[in-house]
Amino acid sequence: GNNNFVLMPQNGEDVIRGAHVNTALKNQFFSAINGVGIEDIFFPGSNAMDNAYAPDTFRLNTLNQFQQNQIPIYSIEYLSNAAKILQYKTDAGAYNFRAYTCTRNLDQLCNGIALGINETENFSAFKIFPNPFSGQITIQFNATSGAQQLQIFSSIGEKVLQQEIPEGVQSTAINLESLCAGLYFAALNGKENFKTIKIVKE
Repeated sequence: GNNNFVLMPQNGEDVIRGAHVNTALKNQFFSAINGVGIEDIFFPGSNAMDNAYAPDTFRLNTLNQFQQNQIPIYSIEYLSNAAKILQYKTDAGAYNFRAYTCTRNLDQLCNGIALGINETENFSAFKIFPNPFSGQITIQFNATSGAQQLQIFSSIGEKVLQQEIPEGVQSTAINLESLCAGLYFAALNGKENFKTIKIVKE
């Protein structure tokens, strides 16, 4: 009954999958905690930093049970690579995780996602079509105050395109026929704005 602290397990979310765990015990656990912290769920590996992108689907499925019980998920990845941070931002947003990036020793505050620039409504009209695409794509977006930068990353975080968008331009066509089929992330960066869209090459 003491409300002066919060209880947040760190990792170990599969404790709810124990053979002895029944529904009543699981519900008791969910009612007792205020959140759960997780590490390395999208970029697991043996490196201290910047492991390869390899989402752990088993853990993600387990964490879905926490979210179904209104338990917030606090996620951290140990990344310094800008492309990987971009991908993490996109995936964490899709799963509605509270996201943060930093060095693994955590002896400093980092300027990762939690302290990064905001996605704003200035890019609410950022659209790409066709999607999926086979060759050329057309990008439409609201003009903002100043130039913008378009970047496209592969599903493993490799930058495959970077193009400057002059101030006032609201539509541009880009030929992507040379790309292999698969999932990509298009990112539009403005002076104070940031937004990503998933695109698929057929």
